[in-house]
Amino acid sequence: MIRHPERPVDDPERELELRLIVDPLLQNLIADVVAEGWGTVETMAAIKQAMGHLETSYSQDPDPAEDPVS
Repeated sequence: MIRHPERPVDDPERELELRLIVDPLLQNLIADVVAEGWGTVETMAAIKQAMGHLETSYSQDPDPAEDPVS
């Protein structure tokens, strides 16, 4: 379960707080993918590539959920 932030946005420890939540989620994702036969290095490379694509997408449209349905 992912918990809400306990620190305000301007708190320098907020990034660490979030990393402590995200790290185990990523470790579990990698373990699940590797258990299905993918390599650890290729899995991490795919995650990095996906994050790059997401970063580009979100920088262009920070909240796609608010876009009108066509």
